[in-house]
Amino acid sequence: MNKVNDFERKIKSIKNNFISTDHLNELLGELINKTLLYEYNSIGGKIKLSTNDIIKAYDDVVNKPTSNYYVSTTTEGSYHNMYSSICNQITQGKDIINRFEKTLLVGMLFNFIRYETNNKA
Repeated sequence: MNKVNDFERKIKSIKNNFISTDHLNELLGELINKTLLYEYNSIGGKIKLSTNDIIKAYDDVVNKPTSNYYVSTTTEGSYHNMYSSICNQITQGKDIINRFEKTLLVGMLFNFIRYETNNKA
């Protein structure tokens, strides 16, 4: 029996869900707000994303033409550009211990994973 890969379906969904450059500022605000609220609790303690990572990812998408995630003002980018840019900020960061948990938090930001306030391991 083959199971439908839900994560793969969600990734395809954000690749095909485009956002205009006018709405990127709204997305930035929404992501920063969720970043301030969301945390992942584990045996090792509380893990949070940095708003600085979100801002750097936004900068890569909007202001850096040399970035792999850049979306020009004349085209619409997909949510995948922002998702990938945030994940890149996490994997390129200095924190090598909590990358998995932080990637889960990014999934929560984009509603891939349901955020639960009691997410203790």
